Amino acid sequence: MADIVTVGNALIDLLVTVADDNPFCRVDTSSHELCVKAGEKILAKNVGFVLGGGACRVAIAMQRLGFTSSIFAEIGNDELATRIQKTLTEAGVETSHVRSVEKTTSFTVGLNFQKERTLFTHHVESPHEFDFSAITAQWVYLASLGQPWKNAYEAVVSYKEKTGAKIACNPGSSQFVMGREAYLPTLSHVDVLFLNKQEAQIVADMKTEDITELLRKVKVIGPEIVVITDGRNGSYAIDGSGKCYAVGIFEEANVVERTGAGDAYASGFLAALFENKSVSEAMVWGSLNAGAVVTEFGGLSGLLQKEELTTLVGKANLTTKEI
Repeated sequence: MADIVTVGNALIDLLVTVADDNPFCRVDTSSHELCVKAGEKILAKNVGFVLGGGACRVAIAMQRLGFTSSIFAEIGNDELATRIQKTLTEAGVETSHVRSVEKTTSFTVGLNFQKERTLFTHHVESPHEFDFSAITAQWVYLASLGQPWKNAYEAVVSYKEKTGAKIACNPGSSQFVMGREAYLPTLSHVDVLFLNKQEAQIVADMKTEDITELLRKVKVIGPEIVVITDGRNGSYAIDGSGKCYAVGIFEEANVVERTGAGDAYASGFLAALFENKSVSEAMVWGSLNAGAVVTEFGGLSGLLQKEELTTLVGKANLTTKEI
């Protein structure tokens, strides 16, 4: 039995950091586009291989926060797969449901420049044939999955219907590209839905900048709790009673890079719910965990232990407000 089971991609991230003053890179702030001069040999300030995928990072983060986790994922049959298994096992994550398929392992190249992260992801198509019949868990965290993903998403919903487990979900680009008709049936069964602002606009099928309007529109689809993150603007949530909240970001140290910030937020948020905290309190836990992870490279090393997080809750000047 695990406190939480995570379902999603398992991959390796190659993270490349370019110095903020590199003459061959710039960010167009008006269009939010990263511009790189073609044909140049651009020096990297820092490079590292790290475990990627929301299911992996959340499973490890929940272990750090004192909860047992198990993961359902598919990996290839190569050196990258060995690295994934080793990292998960060393973190205490139960990996008996990680399946090896006769393919290569999915891979991401992340470019960090001026504290912004751009990802180039290659998802290896896998069957994602997960059998949940032998597990017992209070929660399932359903992360992004590459193609084909619909059967796996439907299997998680079926597991909830049979066992009464709760679902937290953070879908990704592979889901959104299929259109609303593909993923809305799953989202209607979700207990906690995590989205960034752009994803919320896609799910709500509206371009409004009004966060409360987005929260209420997405909640109508079915989730009990909806959380929208908006980068440096902080995060927003609507609880089961329909009250909306906002909280800022927590960055007491210099930001190194933002890989895994969303997964750290989701983990902190869920950990608070596991401790019977309110949604407004959970937002603070999420913000603190996210603020810690961006001070380290790679999305894992900065994750807080439970004692560190609970201590920080008492020290940090971070409070939610009703909106």
